[in-house]
Amino acid sequence: MQEFHQAGLAPDVTLEPRLRALLRELPPAQSALLEELWRERERLLALAEQHRLVMQSVTDGILVTTIGGVIEYANEAAQQLFSHRRTLRDQRLADLVAREEQEQLRAYVQRAAAGDAVRAQCTVVRQDGDPRRLNLSLIPIREHGLVSGLVVSLTDFTDEARARDEVAAANARFRDLADVATDAIWTVDRRGLFTSVNPATLELAGRSRGDMLGRSAIPLIAPEDQSAVAGHFRAVLGGKRERYECHILRSDGSRRLVSVANSPITTRGTVTGILGVVRDLTDERTRSVAFERLEATHTRLVDSAEDAIATIDEDGRFTSVNRALEKVSGKSRSVLIGTNFVEILRPSERADLWRLFAATLGGERQRREVRFTRPDGAQRIAAVLATPLLEEGRVTGVLAVARDVTDERNLQEQIVRREKLVALGELVGGVVHEMNVPLQTILSNVQLLEQEPALPAETRECAATVASEVRRASRIVNKLLTFARQNPAERLETDINAVIEDTLELRRYPLRVQEIDLQVELDRSLPHTWADPFQLQQAFLNLLGNAEQAVVQHGGARRIRVASRREEETIVVTVADSGPGIAPEHFPHIFNPFYTTKPRGSGTGLGLSIADGIVRDHGGTIRVQSEPGKGATFELSLPIVKPPVPPST
Repeated sequence: MQEFHQAGLAPDVTLEPRLRALLRELPPAQSALLEELWRERERLLALAEQHRLVMQSVTDGILVTTIGGVIEYANEAAQQLFSHRRTLRDQRLADLVAREEQEQLRAYVQRAAAGDAVRAQCTVVRQDGDPRRLNLSLIPIREHGLVSGLVVSLTDFTDEARARDEVAAANARFRDLADVATDAIWTVDRRGLFTSVNPATLELAGRSRGDMLGRSAIPLIAPEDQSAVAGHFRAVLGGKRERYECHILRSDGSRRLVSVANSPITTRGTVTGILGVVRDLTDERTRSVAFERLEATHTRLVDSAEDAIATIDEDGRFTSVNRALEKVSGKSRSVLIGTNFVEILRPSERADLWRLFAATLGGERQRREVRFTRPDGAQRIAAVLATPLLEEGRVTGVLAVARDVTDERNLQEQIVRREKLVALGELVGGVVHEMNVPLQTILSNVQLLEQEPALPAETRECAATVASEVRRASRIVNKLLTFARQNPAERLETDINAVIEDTLELRRYPLRVQEIDLQVELDRSLPHTWADPFQLQQAFLNLLGNAEQAVVQHGGARRIRVASRREEETIVVTVADSGPGIAPEHFPHIFNPFYTTKPRGSGTGLGLSIADGIVRDHGGTIRVQSEPGKGATFELSLPIVKPPVPPST
């Protein structure tokens, strides 16, 4: 109201009664004219009040100035805009803006005073020190064709400008980050057309920026993936974030496997586009697949190894084991992992292996042979190679490889024993030659004695007995020489019964000493066959020795039966004993090399294996029948082979 009072426009509430009294005193014509003038005054006052209310309610600052820029009126918004606690009236507009802009604003005021509408921007420094950016409009007020003042409209766009600046800065930062990012980053509109791409996108697609901007993303997607990608695209347009994998087709036709992360771009709550971040997985996936294959191959190799292989941490716990270790320990992998390795050993075996483990943790490879016990109770020998596992130069565990060398050690012992037998054979050969001389001398003298005419009958009978025994001793010695001699493998026309008898002749004395009843039932009508008599003698001797050991260890009757017979075109030789028999669990293994049920030192486990090999080499087979406590019967079957016809000359 103050501005209207100052302008003399405020209504005078005491004036109306006086005016009414005056109108009654005037002539009717003058009274009507004066009343009309009064009503027009009231209307103008009401209109002025409406304008005042409008000016006070608008959010833009409104100033009314003289043509020189002196403020005559300021609305509430202008007052708040400049944060002046006192009125802006009588201040110069140019003095309210930043110092560096004052001269320019005076020029704007002069232009407006000359009759031009001026639009500009300026900076106002508020009393609280906050600079504000304003859009400025200067509109001249005309009265009777002359400019009598200016209306100044002020709009604060500081916050919008700051927001635009922040968005621009953020966009600049995003562009900088996108340009240096190794991942492909792009944006597409709702139609799927590229609106921006970074250099990594161009490199991934093998295309130029001009080839991509404004173009559809569909040609980049492999045909078999397009349907799924379209579904993800629709989901993102619905406001969801989507992650998926697909194949990208490069311009050269090559394919790349990529991982895509799509996010919706929203403007005022509406999805206007999609931001995609794409990572090329091709090389990584190829390396991963190669590593997985290598790891699978390594795992298969380790699992298929016959040696027991394990890794052990610093505390002695298994961290990995192969199947061979599962088998030899009798425990599953799930049980072994995390278990201390000494727990699978017998107490007597732990100290030796723990010393080996501790020495390996010191950083040196260790190699040692140790004895261990299998779950079935068999005592075995293992060669253990322990290697330290290094991580960043520090020992973090041990790789242990254990090989069962029991059979190898037995083979070494067998070789040593064989060498001893060879030496013994040579010794026997010398002894035989030495014995043949006195035996021949005795035989010659006895024969001379038999020819003496005056010899009494009883003496002549004694001489004949001596001669017979000397001849028998000579035959045994010569058979021993034949067996001890190293003969090359050679097939001959062979009398199987003769080979059996020669073999029995070598073992008759030990059998008699051990009080073993030997029963011989040979079919004298057996035909000859084409075979190696020396090898067959070895096979028969091994079977006979096996039977001999069986009955000696048995507490019952000691009896061995050897028989031969013909079955169609096969010669069958049977060696049966009255020993303890063979347990069912040993049947699958009795012909395996070095497999023996005898106590350590009582057998090599090679006898039956050698016999089986010889018979198989002759095209035959060995069958065994046995029940625990009822002895065992070995049947050796040999095909009847006719001697080859010599080539005609």
